Amino acid sequence: MTPQKNNFNDLNITLIHNLKNKIQDLNESEENFKAIFDGIADSLFIHDFEGNIIEVNNVACEKLGYTKTELLKLSLKDIDTPEYSALIRGRVKALEKTGHAYFETEHRTKEGKLIPIEVNARIITYNGKKVILSIARDISERKNMLSELEKSEERFRSILKYEQSTILVINPEGVITEINEKGLNLCRYVSESDIIGLKFTDLIVKRDSKRAANDFKRVITGGEVKNAEYTFLTCTQQEFLVKLSASLIKDSSGKPEFVLAVIEDLTEQQKSLEKLNESEEKYFELARTTNSLIAIIEENLELSFFNQSFQEAFKFKLKDTSNLFKDQPKMKEAILAVFSKGKPLSFELSLGKLNYKTQVFPVKNLKGNTVRVQLIALRS
Repeated sequence: MTPQKNNFNDLNITLIHNLKNKIQDLNESEENFKAIFDGIADSLFIHDFEGNIIEVNNVACEKLGYTKTELLKLSLKDIDTPEYSALIRGRVKALEKTGHAYFETEHRTKEGKLIPIEVNARIITYNGKKVILSIARDISERKNMLSELEKSEERFRSILKYEQSTILVINPEGVITEINEKGLNLCRYVSESDIIGLKFTDLIVKRDSKRAANDFKRVITGGEVKNAEYTFLTCTQQEFLVKLSASLIKDSSGKPEFVLAVIEDLTEQQKSLEKLNESEEKYFELARTTNSLIAIIEENLELSFFNQSFQEAFKFKLKDTSNLFKDQPKMKEAILAVFSKGKPLSFELSLGKLNYKTQVFPVKNLKGNTVRVQLIALRS
């Protein structure tokens, strides 16, 4: 093999390597991540395994009354109440073994207000390092609801009807006596009469029913179940994953009256994440191999991604994209217009003797703001 051919192969390897790095940078780009991060209604914390806070979203700052700068100087021990901060080390160790965890804790705001919190934590890779992402949900309303249920059956019926979570009321024999409308819809039953009178284990797949029955016995004897995952069944025997918490409600004499189960459907959340990951992988694989010209352009007109066809058509080096739009005023004008108006545009792109039908699409965050644009050019 000639030295010239060796150099050509080395260049190809370098281009592929750099392209993979660009794609990874796109997936982990701070701006794209922040759009999702700040668009979620729950408080989000990224922290290391010692509890030091690395990143937070706006909701976390608002809930706790700190500025972002202040929060990034704190650790979990600074925002958890003493009772729960003592549990942090043990929970982190357990998390390292399983990769994810659900638990409850209590936050103290800057002003000293206590907020009961439900945490969904999992290990992720952030900026090339293994860290923990904790999604913290304020469950004050749920806690208040449970307290009120113990005091008033009438108020209980009202809350049961309008609560956004699925709620089951189960008697000490394990028979369902109440279910709210949210629960009927989740299990695909038409009316309460179709489900009231069933054993609660009738709603659970056989492989999980024994574990669920043992958990129920523990609740009846004074224990509780928090964030247990089971696979439930619809009336047509379709499976779906849920997270369930259950508590025992006693009558005035102290005897078990019923078990209150609060259920959250996890299926759609998992499907959404799986589809998002799958679609991103397919997109970038297609982008790498297609003959179409594909690029993603940031607001400063820098390229955060481009495929090999795009690079070859414009004849620029990987590290030199500054003059890319000098000879293409029409392309630059279209890109700026999409950023400004947030609507797709089409135009004819001429590169030497070749013409391309070109479309520029806005890429928006969860707030509807255009944060980058995508260009796709097909040879005419």
